Amino acid sequence: MKKILSVLVLLVATEATAQIEINDNTRDRINTLTTGSMNPGYSSFWGPPVKAGTVVGEVYLDTVWARGYVKLIQPIPAVGGTPQDSLGGLAMRYNVYSNEVEVLLDTYKDVKAIPGNRIKYFSVQRNGQPIRLVNVENYPSDKTPKGFYEVLADGKLMLLQNYRVRVQKPTYNAAVGVGEKDHRFSVETDWYVAHNGQAEKWSPSKKAVLQLMKDREKEVSNYLKNHQPDFKNQDDLVQLFAFYNGNN
Repeated sequence: MKKILSVLVLLVATEATAQIEINDNTRDRINTLTTGSMNPGYSSFWGPPVKAGTVVGEVYLDTVWARGYVKLIQPIPAVGGTPQDSLGGLAMRYNVYSNEVEVLLDTYKDVKAIPGNRIKYFSVQRNGQPIRLVNVENYPSDKTPKGFYEVLADGKLMLLQNYRVRVQKPTYNAAVGVGEKDHRFSVETDWYVAHNGQAEKWSPSKKAVLQLMKDREKEVSNYLKNHQPDFKNQDDLVQLFAFYNGNN
């Protein structure tokens, strides 16, 4: 635990909080990483807290803390030990809005956050099943989005999903007393496909599938005819990509 804590102290980009359930919309962040004592009681100097407005909605991929694993882009030196490039066996969750993986150090009832740009990939349990998310920089595109891609299907053609937060600003008009007073946050998704290390945004449809998988057009056409997949259904798309990749 001391080794894990030392790595987190070097990585942390947000103020630690003693609450297990932290405020969904903000925790104070600093612009540069700091290093300090590996003592769990050590307190780095942080900027003053920012007063947050009222937020309605969600900014997490899943609010539930779940066991997970993080692979770092670069190893972090640990005091009295070898550099560490991974963390595992800790409760964590992904804040889509801030693009941070929050880690719960239950021994100290402390939450710390690892900036997304320090992470190569991470995996976490969701609904009892492991999911894997890779840094978008691993699969660049013409307009690379922010954050991570969830890998839904792997192989020659990868089916990916990127998560983003949509923010609806307050519309309240004090003069007439109508409108919405709160910021409303919602997690939304975009489809991407990756091939030969490059990703591109993708809108699923029969035409788009046949164009994407034209090197196996006959087999894929038969699959579509026999299975009648719903192109808006994630499970159906995953099975389709598994079929295609299994024939390559």
